[in-house]
Amino acid sequence: MKTTNIKKIFFSIIFCGLLSAAFFFNILKANAQEQQGDSLSDLISQTKDEVTQLLNLKDNTTLPSDQKQQQETDLNIKIISNVLNISLSQVSSTIGQFSSTTAPQGEDWTGVYAYVNNLLNNDYQYYQTAQDEFSASSTVMTLDQLKSFAKDLNDKKTNQTDEDLQRINIIIAALNTPDILSIADDRLVKVSSDVKKIYDRNMTKNQTLKDLYNQASKYLSDAHDYNNQALDMILNTFTASSTTSTKDYVASLKDKISKSKEVAANALSDITSPDSTSSSTQNLSATPRDIDNYLANLVSNAYTNIKSAYDVFVKMSTNINKYLND
Repeated sequence: MKTTNIKKIFFSIIFCGLLSAAFFFNILKANAQEQQGDSLSDLISQTKDEVTQLLNLKDNTTLPSDQKQQQETDLNIKIISNVLNISLSQVSSTIGQFSSTTAPQGEDWTGVYAYVNNLLNNDYQYYQTAQDEFSASSTVMTLDQLKSFAKDLNDKKTNQTDEDLQRINIIIAALNTPDILSIADDRLVKVSSDVKKIYDRNMTKNQTLKDLYNQASKYLSDAHDYNNQALDMILNTFTASSTTSTKDYVASLKDKISKSKEVAANALSDITSPDSTSSSTQNLSATPRDIDNYLANLVSNAYTNIKSAYDVFVKMSTNINKYLND
């Protein structure tokens, strides 16, 4: 991701309200959509309108059946064509973002790049092939064939592509976080220098500035810790390189997630069935989505702590300016 885009995401985070995981990924989504341009947004909006038209058409009882079927066929063709174009654009955009992301130095990230590129290439190839086949046969497909094609397309997008792209966007966010942390660290160094001047010159004996500085420093330290955990997880989990080390890491991670789910399930059971003496642990194994969410929480926590540090910097700035500019 280019430096200007990193800064854009960074300042969106700093000047917005409480950063939830959902809000964090909305920032990433908005940034990705901006890079893709207005044409994609227009196409998405157009497709939503056409889906609404299709739903309304199905409820229409006044049109002759042959006319209704023709309109339904035409709308299905438009919607499928649009979905193929949207999907290809989204995958292509993610390919571009990932290719411009720099992995941390000093580690072997070849397996991670192979893993991500394999996901993206498979998704892109699927939609490219589907688009070619649809372009060649859409005009001779029956309405039932169109519906079957649309169902397969929706299943692919919902059950695989969307999850692939979300996982990769989380990985991209984690890989970009060190650059954002670097900006925050530079600010901490500047604040540290100003605080030192104030106390060295005996401008105040009040410990508030020192306390706030320590608080900001702790937030950034925690942000580094969360990001290091995220990078370590990516390196060992989302990789094409299968070693004893990565297998042990994944097994340990899954066990940790399963235990967390079990604790949550038991806590819920205590609330909903306080008199029950048995606890069910079925379906508590870690799923791929659980693993994605675990990484998402690490990245979101890193960004939350960066934002918290900047909230403290803002509190400090008034006093620092008062002492050094008087």
